[in-house]
Amino acid sequence: MRPFIPDQDIGYFETFLESIGIREGGILTDSFGRIKRSMSNTSASAVRSYDSWSLRSESESFNRMITDITHDIEALARDEEEEEEEEEDNYL
Repeated sequence: MRPFIPDQDIGYFETFLESIGIREGGILTDSFGRIKRSMSNTSASAVRSYDSWSLRSESESFNRMITDITHDIEALARDEEEEEEEEEDNYL
């Protein structure tokens, strides 16, 4: 994040990071200065599972929406063809 912080504010930013347990180099530590793992394996697995479910759900929703739109367009095309046939019958 350093390139995005103005030079006059970097001191405040680094102090803030240290106050929440992040040392120089972006290493997360506990209150005793020990390096903390960012996430347990169980938590990481749960997050990955949720993310994949979310993506699958969004993908299914998108596919369903595209299918509905396609059916609507096909129905409009059929209606238009029927109207053209009726108009031709009226001219005869």
